[in-house]
Amino acid sequence: MKQYGQLIYEYFKTNFIDDKNGGIYSAVVGNEVVTEDKLLLNTSLALLTAVTYEDLETAVKQYEDLNLFLSEKNRCEVLESSSVSVDIGKVISLQTELITTLSLLSYGTFISDTQILLTAKEYFQKVSNKALENNFASIISVDGDILLSDQRALNIILGVYISNEMQLSFLNRKYLDRFQQFKSVDGGLWSFLDSSNRPLRNKGKLLIDNACTLLLNSAIVDTNETMNFIDKNYKHPEGGYWNKIDKNNKVSVDNTTSYYTFNSSPFPYKSMLDHAILVYALSKKNRNSIVYKRSLSELLRYYDLKNSGVFLGGGNWFSTPVTPTVPLARLVMVPPHTVGAFSVGNTSYLPLHEKNATVQLVSSLALKGINKIEIDYPTKIKEVSFSPLDTSLKYISSGQLTNSHIDIEKYKLWLEKTKSGFGYGLTPYQSPLGFKSDRSPPNFSAMHVISDKSVLYEEIPDKDNIFLTMKAAQNKDGGFGEQAGVVSELFTTYCVVATSFILKNKNYNIKKCLDFVKSCQNDDGGFGNAPGYPSDIWHTNFGVLILHLLNSEANFPEKLIQYLVSAQNEDGGFAVFPNLSSEVFSTFRAIDSLRLLDIEIPNKERVISWLQSMQDVNEGGFHISENKPISFVGSYHAIAALYLLDTLPINIEKIKIWFGNHQAKDGGFSKLLHHPSDTTDEGFISLHASYMLEQKINPYWIAIIT
Repeated sequence: MKQYGQLIYEYFKTNFIDDKNGGIYSAVVGNEVVTEDKLLLNTSLALLTAVTYEDLETAVKQYEDLNLFLSEKNRCEVLESSSVSVDIGKVISLQTELITTLSLLSYGTFISDTQILLTAKEYFQKVSNKALENNFASIISVDGDILLSDQRALNIILGVYISNEMQLSFLNRKYLDRFQQFKSVDGGLWSFLDSSNRPLRNKGKLLIDNACTLLLNSAIVDTNETMNFIDKNYKHPEGGYWNKIDKNNKVSVDNTTSYYTFNSSPFPYKSMLDHAILVYALSKKNRNSIVYKRSLSELLRYYDLKNSGVFLGGGNWFSTPVTPTVPLARLVMVPPHTVGAFSVGNTSYLPLHEKNATVQLVSSLALKGINKIEIDYPTKIKEVSFSPLDTSLKYISSGQLTNSHIDIEKYKLWLEKTKSGFGYGLTPYQSPLGFKSDRSPPNFSAMHVISDKSVLYEEIPDKDNIFLTMKAAQNKDGGFGEQAGVVSELFTTYCVVATSFILKNKNYNIKKCLDFVKSCQNDDGGFGNAPGYPSDIWHTNFGVLILHLLNSEANFPEKLIQYLVSAQNEDGGFAVFPNLSSEVFSTFRAIDSLRLLDIEIPNKERVISWLQSMQDVNEGGFHISENKPISFVGSYHAIAALYLLDTLPINIEKIKIWFGNHQAKDGGFSKLLHHPSDTTDEGFISLHASYMLEQKINPYWIAIIT
């Protein structure tokens, strides 16, 4: 019987090892290497993993590759694609040094080589003495200058673990003493201390640090206490755990700390590296715990059933961390040097459907010995009625808004300023300070601006050149990226296909595009953001939209319908995937998908009643779900869902005023009241919602352009 760990390990060897130049590629998408640069960290982990799987041939090769990094003459932690050292790699990071030590120790034990074991011991002593000299600073230069004085809990935990394994009592005491200073009075560990040994409270508590404590023996860490802390504070409503909490033990978005420290995204997400460490640690201690079961379930969810390997994780957008209702297969505003990241102007993104070497190696260790589960997906469809959708598009909008509280002319001027080259930026700003997007032209924004101009019957200049720019983002797999040279996503593919429809320009490889889209459908019937990425109602909607616009059909049409209807709950609303609570985002996405498939919405009157009940009687906007926050983007989805059901919110005037209050001084729109304008997406939402509220826009347009 095949085992997950072995499958991931084989996947890693096939896709990440550079047989020509040596070293480990850092990140891949599908079978394409997207980050060719190599890290000492990954080579050390590869050696450790090869030893665990008793793979002597690979272990010998990885041990040899360590010399690419560790030679006295060319000491380096980062190599470029041809395995030549680069200046930024000429540092000594404590985390990497300790994991390298661990790999040498494991390898020496594996081949019973006393000289390598001695080397490992001497290496650890040298690393630890240097760490003590520099007060456990995270990064120093090869010349001994401190580059990052922050002390990291993870490093100290590794030091405790290794010094215990090597029975070096003096160093073990030093690491243990420092470990105590990371403990927080309100539970868990602070992730960082400053050079004066004070907690860096604003950097919060990362899950990975607290998870790694479970590797230590019970005399040092109370396993039950740690598990309870993790389950209480990091739990994600949709399964698994968030990657971080703030100084108050809350999952939050911290723009300020991220902006001024430049070393993390302000947005929390689900990291499969964290889940793999939890599974690995608890498989040795407590397989019956809820944390182990929850972590294992989520890690397997992000296992690629089509191609093997484990994706980076999952993110959320347009919703609070407490109510993560909008899945986004990107981590937003990551540091520009992050493995696998790309940038649009001053905004960096990490596609979470990538696979990096670190996640594969730790996951293969965590899932060693766990048999692959064969999932039997139901094929029987709940009873549905078919009702053809009116797809005539004789008009987009009918006349000007007459009773709106938004300034259309002011918005038009703002929209025009977003023009950038042949495309459109997310904002009109050429070079902001980094807290808002600039006007570098992503495909996402082009779709929204062109949609708005179409609704307003405004001229769209340079149509052919606009689409030529978007067409350049089509990749070899047939999908489209956010811009040329960026990996394909179902989300960005929809943006291009929808724009192609509006511009009446199909000058791209439609067959390959359809191949990519259909490859994103999973055996459960739903669609993920990329081939093998887990399904959700949001991305299923994008899959349905593209297939509809290109007059094609899903691979498994019956399973697709089953997936959609199975996400409906007793209250009438739909969840982001089956067996979760209803929320307005997924309710619209499911309704839209079903109507495009000519399916009558089940329990229509109940759906309408539930949606209308989400409107706040005082504010006018819509709550995400019962007893959850009012959401700007969620309000659009609620209105659009009602519009496709041939009805409207109960209090139309209040929501009109509410949208009007979201218009900023410069003419754009903001998600938050009385804030500077956000992006063209917020403008699209406000304009289209206003037209729906006056019933002056074609319902079919709302169904296909969203």
